[in-house]
Amino acid sequence: MVELVASNVFSEKQIGYITLGVYLNGNYDLVTMFIEHFRKEIRNQENEPGQCLAIAAAANIGGREIAEALSGPILQALINPKNSDFVKKTACLALCRLYRETPSVIQLEPTFIEGLNQLLFSMNYGVQLSAASLILILLQRYSDKMALVLPTALMQLGKIFFDGTVSPDYLYGRNPAPWLILKYMRILQYKTNWDESETDRITRILDNCLQKTDVSLAAKEVHSNLILLFEAINFIIARQFSNQLMQRSASILGGFLNAKLSNVRYLALESLTRLVQANPSIIPSLDQHRQTLYLALRDPDNSIRRRTLSLLFAVCTKESAEEIVHELLNYLRFADITMREPLCLKIAVMAEQFAEDPAWFVDVVLQLITMAGDECSDGVWHRVIQVVSNVQSLQRYATMTSFGSMCANNPHDRLIALTAQLVGEYIQITDIRPEEVIQELIAKYKIASDISKGIIITALAKIGAKYPPGKQTVLEFIQTLTSSTNIDIQQRAIEYITILNAPPQVMQAVFKPIPPFENKKSSLLRKVMLEQAEEGLEEEDEEDKNEEDPSKFVTQLPTKAAPAAPAAAPAPEPKNNADAMDLLGLGSPAPAPAQPKPVAKPTDFGLGAPATPQNAVTDLLSAAPVTNVPAPLNDKEAIKKHFLANDQGLCFEDANIAVNLSIQVNHPNAILSFNIQNKTGGILTNVGVHIPPVPFLAVQSKPGATQINRGEMTVFQFALRVRQPFIDPPSYTLRYTWSEQSHNEVLDLPFNIFKFTAPFNMDYNNFFARWGQLTSPAQQATASFNPVGDPTNQMKQVMTSVFKVPVLPLQVPPGNVCGAGIINAEGGVLGILCRFFIENGKCNVQIKG
Repeated sequence: MVELVASNVFSEKQIGYITLGVYLNGNYDLVTMFIEHFRKEIRNQENEPGQCLAIAAAANIGGREIAEALSGPILQALINPKNSDFVKKTACLALCRLYRETPSVIQLEPTFIEGLNQLLFSMNYGVQLSAASLILILLQRYSDKMALVLPTALMQLGKIFFDGTVSPDYLYGRNPAPWLILKYMRILQYKTNWDESETDRITRILDNCLQKTDVSLAAKEVHSNLILLFEAINFIIARQFSNQLMQRSASILGGFLNAKLSNVRYLALESLTRLVQANPSIIPSLDQHRQTLYLALRDPDNSIRRRTLSLLFAVCTKESAEEIVHELLNYLRFADITMREPLCLKIAVMAEQFAEDPAWFVDVVLQLITMAGDECSDGVWHRVIQVVSNVQSLQRYATMTSFGSMCANNPHDRLIALTAQLVGEYIQITDIRPEEVIQELIAKYKIASDISKGIIITALAKIGAKYPPGKQTVLEFIQTLTSSTNIDIQQRAIEYITILNAPPQVMQAVFKPIPPFENKKSSLLRKVMLEQAEEGLEEEDEEDKNEEDPSKFVTQLPTKAAPAAPAAAPAPEPKNNADAMDLLGLGSPAPAPAQPKPVAKPTDFGLGAPATPQNAVTDLLSAAPVTNVPAPLNDKEAIKKHFLANDQGLCFEDANIAVNLSIQVNHPNAILSFNIQNKTGGILTNVGVHIPPVPFLAVQSKPGATQINRGEMTVFQFALRVRQPFIDPPSYTLRYTWSEQSHNEVLDLPFNIFKFTAPFNMDYNNFFARWGQLTSPAQQATASFNPVGDPTNQMKQVMTSVFKVPVLPLQVPPGNVCGAGIINAEGGVLGILCRFFIENGKCNVQIKG
């Protein structure tokens, strides 16, 4: 390979570079010997083919060492005006690949930004497309610094549409350069401020795209038109540009619901769902399509059925809830197994949220349990118990109705559990004879599961305590269970016999009624939001992934897999310790573990400047003990510090509104709730919170009210799931209108990757065996600081409250604290090992992964 790469014959050099790209990756020590040769080739402007081959090979091999050594020469090749268009295209795509692996390789100097901006003026559309791909990646992290390119993107987009300067070679389906238009549209989603002329220009462009609705043309023209149409709609949704354009988009998408092409129907359903979530005011205009949606539930394509269900859930209101729930219950009778559980969840949430009479919610849940059985999750009947405990007028009806359903033939186990729980609590307010209830529960005990048996025993004990004539029957039955092989049943039976034979005041003290549950956000709603976020991940089209990842244009490499790699294979749940141990490489020591993707330093996670790790960690320690204290008014650093160790608090406030953020983590997902309060004496309009799409997080939104009356508040919620590790969190846009004046704030979300860390238990041998294997600089980060007060206590606070890693009970010397955690990303489980220790009078923190 060395001789081939150094050859002066192009065919031999080409084979040599291709071989390098196929057989090597950044984990091989052999890469070091080629770096200097790559650098010379990249700087040699006299040999353009060799220059391009070296740039492409560097991107294909990848790795931190390649990125740090060669990103500078590749950047110079990109902005050097003497280089050809082909070299610039290759350099752009190579930087896309290297940046995704090692974001620190690109430093956004003004000269580099200006050079990128100039590339958008190139007459070569291939150069424009490559530059737009790189710009789109950089905007996701540096939207403020890259503001220079946004007017250029708009200008070039206008030229493509209206100047007629595009060569016929770039026409596809009668549309000029549709893929370049797509890139410019996505770039302009990051533009927040629009003057009147810019608004007119983009409105004309969007109007042009929204006219491309004819799906009866040739396949090439249809595909080209749909690229522009749906990207325009995506832009309108992301920027919520105008209500008129949103209404028009809804009308177009509604017409596509009857399209013959299943792909078009799928895109229409998915886009309509996001459109409704962004602007609920368009829901009335979709009422005419409800019958079409009911028919779409019977579509042979499972993905269309799921998207239809999501759209029906999004468009449901108080006025339409009864009709939609009725149709979904009818569909549930013959729905396939994959649809039944999400159907039950969404039906239950709609029945609870939009029920004018709480009794209707109970009736719906009983139908769900009867029809769906095992596919109706326990959370549904748990929610009934919570609602009934809080609504006194509902307790009698719910108890009698559920008991009547249970007495029917072959009741499902969940119905038995629900009924037993209700009659045990509220039998005294019903007309049911206690003897009848006792006999029914004893009869159903034989067919109940172990969990339901425990609930039945408790219910019988409570009935026996409330109804003395039936006490003896209950005692005789429970006595037969004292020799049960199930330890839980046996223990319950013995304890309840003792309690039932105790004085009345003891029974009253033990069998107190369950108190009302806290009126918190429904756990069913939270589960639906998380499932929708996961659904978006699972059904993401591979072509869309390639569009979001321009580095896919550079040939992908086979990675060298080692058995001890921390994330060698995905694991579905963190609770599976056996799988996670394998993923962390703890099964057995490996002689030569492969290096994983580079791990960012702790100071890169918003804890301070990378150049001063000691100050960063000291700041971190000072932030760790803070609890339940609101951050100072709009002090970004103070807000960031506050949310390092806290999951709720004030994140923005001005004279008109106050925004409180709450973060709820349910590994590997998180829900962000923005609670917006109106502080003015009037009405706030056009209220909204928007998180733009980013490659490292999947985001599913549930918008709140766009209008807030005086003294009231609204809540905007977002379900997040980690796709890949990240350093800087995304930004979000907060907007509202007061006194005919629009307010827009672009802020950073105050959380980091450690919010998604799940605890992981390890013993001494496994911890230090794995610790000893992680020796590469790319797998670890360290920092030191001067101790303040009790350093051991501070170290424990930082580990548990900031890194979200529990302190492991290991037998380690004094002044040492160890912890382990895992992050479930889309690509697999990422292992984290933490160690705090005191050495030479200083506190040290070391993270490996």
